[in-house]
Amino acid sequence: MYRYDRPSSGGRYRTDSQESVSGVYTGADDTDIEPVGAGTCPLCDGTPQLTYQNGRATVECPDCESLLVRSPVPPIVVRQTDTEELPQVVSDFMLAQFQAISSGFCVQCGGRLDSTLTVDTEYDPLVPQPLLDVTSECRACGSVSHQNVGILLFDNPAVGAFLLDTDFDPLSTYFWEQTYLHPEATLLEEDPVRVELRFAASDEELELVVDADCTVLEADGQTR
Repeated sequence: MYRYDRPSSGGRYRTDSQESVSGVYTGADDTDIEPVGAGTCPLCDGTPQLTYQNGRATVECPDCESLLVRSPVPPIVVRQTDTEELPQVVSDFMLAQFQAISSGFCVQCGGRLDSTLTVDTEYDPLVPQPLLDVTSECRACGSVSHQNVGILLFDNPAVGAFLLDTDFDPLSTYFWEQTYLHPEATLLEEDPVRVELRFAASDEELELVVDADCTVLEADGQTR
């Protein structure tokens, strides 16, 4: 769903609760947890495992071997949270980050992001379904992140209406459990890139066509 790739310049975060533009959190090396069960895998109904290492929280499903999410999380968030509450707290923290990304802001420095479907870039996709992978580059600090295209479409009116019709509640389950983030994807054109996304939930369906910049061109056959 999401992974942050730090710039090659390296560096350190200033404290275990503040971020700088590159590197890892100070104190991260001393913070580690045993794998924690983290809900239900939206791809296979297995049990994902939450781990924390080197300042990053990772949720992977051992049953289907899918990386569901990997994202920087300050060590202080982990150290101040009981183990049984950790999946929910990490989910809430990531949701806040993804809302910033959806609005076009870098979670490392606050700079503006340029986001492109990874199929139209030089990067390799990181999410389980390659056509859903989006690469976001920060104009200010140069950090690169990968996320599911659904994250960037949260603010789209057609998506908002669809989620309301399906009683979507991002706070009722862990963020990585949301089936909304795993639509069927079809590459319609390569030059220019056009991808069709088909969402289905609670007997409701939504079909979108997006371009390489993740702009919605069509919604249920209607040109936007």
